[in-house]
Amino acid sequence: MSKHSVKMDRLNIWHVLGLAVILLALPTIMGVCFTRAASIFYKPDSGSFIAPARERIVRHRSFSNGVAELIRTPGYPLLVTGGLLMGRLKLATIALQILLSYVTVFMSYRTAPLPFEREGTAIIAAVFTR
Repeated sequence: MSKHSVKMDRLNIWHVLGLAVILLALPTIMGVCFTRAASIFYKPDSGSFIAPARERIVRHRSFSNGVAELIRTPGYPLLVTGGLLMGRLKLATIALQILLSYVTVFMSYRTAPLPFEREGTAIIAAVFTR
């Protein structure tokens, strides 16, 4: 494989990743512009993630309050903890969600060639990830 073809492959994935950033950020930007309401970012179960993060992780520095937590796993409350500590819950959570989606697209690109051994398959996998 020549250096030129490797360079073109990298350009292709960078185009896909650039498109992913636009498509991931665009709904958020449009939602803010059209509604001007933060409530669009909250789902009915948002409180069940934010409350444990605020009460247990931020306030008590532990996910446990002495009793085993059987309702909620600590994964998402741990992710929103940074936003709570910074005082920017919505901004940090939205940015983190976009970043995690971007990483998912990139990891699809990196893992797709393993079973198929084709660069084109990797690009297609990355495009259809999000």
